[in-house]
Amino acid sequence: MEISVDNTGIRCLNYTLRFRYFGSMERINRIKEVLVSQDKTQVWLAGEIDKSINTVSAFCSNRRQPSLTELKKIAHVLKVDIRDLLIPTL
Repeated sequence: MEISVDNTGIRCLNYTLRFRYFGSMERINRIKEVLVSQDKTQVWLAGEIDKSINTVSAFCSNRRQPSLTELKKIAHVLKVDIRDLLIPTL
């Protein structure tokens, strides 16, 4: 395991190690973009969908993907079509 120390003295895992063991963070959802376009915060969304701020942060950074049920709920509170929350495949 390779650990590096940045100039603030904080230990962090090497970028390649993190992706090797935890998988790539492919962009699948657009939740963060929609929040920004509506001037809404992750904290606000967490309260609206009854999820932790950490969970919503993981959704917004694509570290974790919401279930379809969660995605539908997010679309409802943001008043957008569920498809607007996903990266198009075509």
